[in-house]
Amino acid sequence: MKIKLIETCDACPEQYDAFILGKQVGYLRLRSGVFTVHFPDYGGELVYRKVFEGDGWLGRFDTERQRAHYLAKAREAIWSKILSSIPAPDGTTSPVGNRTSRKRKRRRSVRSGSKIIGRLE
Repeated sequence: MKIKLIETCDACPEQYDAFILGKQVGYLRLRSGVFTVHFPDYGGELVYRKVFEGDGWLGRFDTERQRAHYLAKAREAIWSKILSSIPAPDGTTSPVGNRTSRKRKRRRSVRSGSKIIGRLE
């Protein structure tokens, strides 16, 4: 599944709406040298912010390469937010794949010579 970006303004500020399967999941804007990404739309939670040094008037990306780089960062931030809102198996809301939030038992075998004599939990 891909996040589709639709440019809603090609002047200053450069801005986009982000969609997945027709549902808005983000609002991106570059204005006054600050690139922001909100989830799921304008006024929503700020999930990414980049301040460009030196040019307080920057309202458009300088190059296509720069644009591609920061739009990719925006997509990553939106995906991260979406994945972090998926409930964990225990019912809590935690980042998917966050192994630090789950306690795992480590098992190791106790060997006497070459024979296993028990397991430590």
